[in-house]
Amino acid sequence: MRSEELEVREANDRFYRALNDLDLGGMDRIWSHASFVRCVHAGWELIVGWEAVRASWEGIFQGSSGGPSHSVETA
Repeated sequence: MRSEELEVREANDRFYRALNDLDLGGMDRIWSHASFVRCVHAGWELIVGWEAVRASWEGIFQGSSGGPSHSVETA
């Protein structure tokens, strides 16, 4: 496996681990904290900027977002 592919797989694993663990600190470490950050949760509108993206994850993890529930198994 190429180094770049391994890096992507490891980043993907970290993301889904943070998602499954409802770990906002993990999301803080994974995401860029820049204004150019974009996120679209399933069924949501585009979210722009790290602060708004972080707030969306915080709401989802606290169950107060009104957004979809996430549960993903990772290998």
